[in-house]
Amino acid sequence: YEENVDDDSDGGGDVRSGQYEDNVDDDSDGGGDIRSGQYEENVDDDSDGGGAIRSGQYEENVDDDSDGGGAIRSGQYEENVDDDSDGGGDIRSGQYEENVDDDSDGGGDIRSGQYEENVDDDSDGGGDIRSGQYEDNVDDDSDGGGAIRSGQYEDNVDDDSDGGGDIRSGQYEDNVDDDSDGGGDIRSWQYEDNVDDDSDGGGDIRSGQYEDNVDDGRSIH
Repeated sequence: YEENVDDDSDGGGDVRSGQYEDNVDDDSDGGGDIRSGQYEENVDDDSDGGGAIRSGQYEENVDDDSDGGGAIRSGQYEENVDDDSDGGGDIRSGQYEENVDDDSDGGGDIRSGQYEENVDDDSDGGGDIRSGQYEDNVDDDSDGGGAIRSGQYEDNVDDDSDGGGDIRSGQYEDNVDDDSDGGGDIRSWQYEDNVDDDSDGGGDIRSGQYEDNVDDGRSIH
């Protein structure tokens, strides 16, 4: 390669053998720059009236399958074409159509086996439902809590009856002295404010660590 040398005398500038030259129409189809077998801007390579084309791929504003839709990727999605004649709008085969009640349960949009807005699929008085999952404002386990995800967290429900408020099983509750040592909040085996866990007269203690005002052998005066 030499810079600014037209090695193959086709009127282009720099050339790497068998590769790309700026502003040279190597295949004489009226397009501009070309990489062999690839894409040329604004050239209708397959003579169907579309503009730029990648072989076997997408052309803007060309109705390749003559069904009245606009742009089409083979076997894929066309805007505003009702491919399965069920009165819905856009359709991806076997997938989602807007505003079509495919399973006739009175819901609106439906993805097969999935979620429909405002349909009580399991007849428990809740609103939206994803099968086996979460419904707004439905007390699925009858413990007086509100929304519940099975085996998980409910707001303002004292699941373990220790007087605390919200509880995540085996985890932390605000203002509950779970280990009855006079401290306040406790995370099991961790730190409680103002509790002398090892009875050496010090204040706060992190197990095996440093306590203020206790002569652990570390203080230097």
